[in-house]
Amino acid sequence: MSNSHLNEQDYFKFSELCPVKNLIQDKWDMYRYWYWGWGSLHLIMMTLYTIAIMHYGNQPELSTLQAMPNDVSNATVPFDLFPSKFAVVDAFLAIYLIYIGYVLVQEIYQLIKRPPALSQFFNPVGNFYYRALLILYGGFTLASYPAYYANSLAMHVPQTIGLILGWAFLMFFTRGVKGFSYFTVIMQTAFEDIARFVVVYLVILIPFTAAMTIIFQFSDLTEFYTFWNSLLSMFKLTLGLLETDFSQGSHYPGLANTLYIAFLAVAYILLLNMVIALLSDTCSQVSANRESQWYLQKLGIILLIECRLLPATRSYPGQSKKFRVRQVAG
Repeated sequence: MSNSHLNEQDYFKFSELCPVKNLIQDKWDMYRYWYWGWGSLHLIMMTLYTIAIMHYGNQPELSTLQAMPNDVSNATVPFDLFPSKFAVVDAFLAIYLIYIGYVLVQEIYQLIKRPPALSQFFNPVGNFYYRALLILYGGFTLASYPAYYANSLAMHVPQTIGLILGWAFLMFFTRGVKGFSYFTVIMQTAFEDIARFVVVYLVILIPFTAAMTIIFQFSDLTEFYTFWNSLLSMFKLTLGLLETDFSQGSHYPGLANTLYIAFLAVAYILLLNMVIALLSDTCSQVSANRESQWYLQKLGIILLIECRLLPATRSYPGQSKKFRVRQVAG
């Protein structure tokens, strides 16, 4: 069955069919051990990795780094600064490198072997977001290793991004828990809603930012000194985090206050309340199909794991090895 012509409601109806529901449950009983094993391994790896890089960066011996040049991207740390206990950190990071390398190679291989169709990006059983997250997580983490082994402080940028993405991937392992799968679906759908909101918001934000930069170009307000300062200030204004007197420092105080009121009316009152209403509607829709969502989340997990297992591990006694859930779910 192809999934290119199915909408979300079709998936719900499909998952509610008794044979399909039983098939998903049978497959889940077979693969859940792989699922929880991978989840436990990833949690342990992320915990130890967090401890390792924090242990690396918070040693008293590193206080001499304060005397280093401001351009830390090219700074290096001599080996004699580090005690022998860093050998344990190095040993773990070598093991972690193997884990990261395997995950990244597996994802790239699957991406080349089965390129995702456009329709798979937004279907309820798709794993596009999690697969993209894995690739970014593996890529940033892997990119930090050359700088680490070169003892360069430039490793901190990809290292911290990879750390955040690695912890974010733990959301994948909440999909199979009935009490949490509901929230993972809401978050996935919310990201899609927010992405559409950002497009509209930027159309409003950019011209108002440029106008404020021009008006306060020769003023003493540092919040609008440059376009990028103005952009951050207008974003804070949208969230109600900026308090400033717009009538001060401008040659056109009336125009400044008019733009300020207009931006508040459009961005803060209209758009922000629209996105809140949109997210509330999303929560209501997901909640109405909570049971079906749970089965679809488990089906998505099965699809991701089954493609990555050896053929000998994809069946149980009495089941044909040639039969796959992919043939049913698309």
